[in-house]
Amino acid sequence: MVVMHKRIINFKSLDSHKGEDIERWGINNIMTISVDNATANDEAIKILMIKLPNLYDKGKQLHVRCMTHILNLIVRDGFDQHQSSIKCVQKAIKYFRNSTQRIQRFKECMKELNVESKKFLCNDSPTRWNSTYELLKIAPELEKVFGMFEVKSCLQNFSQLEVP
Repeated sequence: MVVMHKRIINFKSLDSHKGEDIERWGINNIMTISVDNATANDEAIKILMIKLPNLYDKGKQLHVRCMTHILNLIVRDGFDQHQSSIKCVQKAIKYFRNSTQRIQRFKECMKELNVESKKFLCNDSPTRWNSTYELLKIAPELEKVFGMFEVKSCLQNFSQLEVP
């Protein structure tokens, strides 16, 4: 009976995903490789299958698709249906985060409305679907704060107008 063991030998930052470059790593005994779904990775796997002499199960299990990358693609595809709403929230957060004065006034509005948030105006990342989820999750909690900030800003601008 064969007993399988999982070992992560090393992580290495790569400048290239070309098969020829991967071949230079000097690996000669491998069971599986997890990579994202880039076409260049498919080519690299084909080259490795030719070059590596001791593949487990003759290489049938060598290429393992990265499940987190696949999940990210699926969720991002679902987000596309709500892109206008997401862009609106992203722009609002960017507007606040680009000014320490606006952030301070926003926090004052939060305090006035008794709104507490541990994830105050969080950014999202296109490679991490959960960051967009967190952004959308916090947005309704801050909706009243956005409104109060806007009203106060309008009142402040109005009070600064010179009346002839």
